[in-house]
Amino acid sequence: EDVMPELSADLGFPLVQPDRNPTREELSRVHTDKYIDTAFEAFQQVSDGEPSVYLDSDTQVVEGTQDSAVRAAGVTLQAVEDVVEGRVRRAFVMVRPPGHHAESKTAMGFCVFNNILIGLAHAQAKYPDTIRKAALLDFDVHHGNGGQEGCDTDPNRFFASTHQAPLFPWKGLARETGVDLNVINVPLPKDSSPQDFVEAWENTILPKVKGFDPDIIFISAGFDAHPDDPLASLNIEEEHFGYVTEKIAHLANEVSRGCIVSVLEGGYDPHALGRCVKAHLTSLANVPEPSHEQLSREPSALASSSSSSSSTSQMLFTPEQLQAMDKSTLRAELSARGLPTSGRLDALRERLAQIRA
Repeated sequence: EDVMPELSADLGFPLVQPDRNPTREELSRVHTDKYIDTAFEAFQQVSDGEPSVYLDSDTQVVEGTQDSAVRAAGVTLQAVEDVVEGRVRRAFVMVRPPGHHAESKTAMGFCVFNNILIGLAHAQAKYPDTIRKAALLDFDVHHGNGGQEGCDTDPNRFFASTHQAPLFPWKGLARETGVDLNVINVPLPKDSSPQDFVEAWENTILPKVKGFDPDIIFISAGFDAHPDDPLASLNIEEEHFGYVTEKIAHLANEVSRGCIVSVLEGGYDPHALGRCVKAHLTSLANVPEPSHEQLSREPSALASSSSSSSSTSQMLFTPEQLQAMDKSTLRAELSARGLPTSGRLDALRERLAQIRA
């Protein structure tokens, strides 16, 4: 069911189809050159007459795949630019194929390019003065392994997911916490209730997002946790997706001046998908714009710059001292102050740099 024209009229948001394709550089922020070459070679084989080419066991290139996959990434890039540059506050990118399973080196699970991660990387690369920290929130019924891979080792990226487990892609364990406690996975058993889903977001994930304080929030909006969907066994109805979306939008007003880019992922019952998209968009449209006070918050990049220039003398350790510390010394200093000691060397240094004398 095509719900978009009716919703556009009812909710008063513009419905646009931007003519935007990604450059190779924009793709390569997420995918390796070897994988990009593999994907475009498959596109060429189909263009030359091959009926289909498989990028992996689930992801098939056929006639039209190139246009759809390239356009999906490009439209996501345009949505990011429109949100960050203030033309809109929130954007929903309704594209297929989905993207959140695609990893840096491979296609996976119907996903050719990781649309949302390409958008997130673009936001940080193009707008370093306003977008330093980004959060990627995924409520698709399948774990967003590609999204987690792209955030896992970067302390300026936060990833969170609710997903059915065990289920494809057989990833997303609760014990996976990222380089700087910047990853949260909440696996939900088969037949989990809507209340389990809502509580995971309200009580576990969103408080951590607030503490991370991102400059922009991305939503991997998959709706295949709906009971009518054929690919899984959760029971999340459209009103529950709408409720969680509303909570995310209110949080975005608090921490990121309202900036949200939501990108469609899974959802394979067309009627249920239409209803879920309607609920999602209704929540995005109905949450009030950020207040003047919320809009006046400095982006973390500016706040960090201002803080570092004005209070370096109050830091417990100078940048030179931090650079001279090895991992065992950094961990000992963090442990002595009751702070987490897991993570890569740069994350440990950044954590210790936040301590003031």
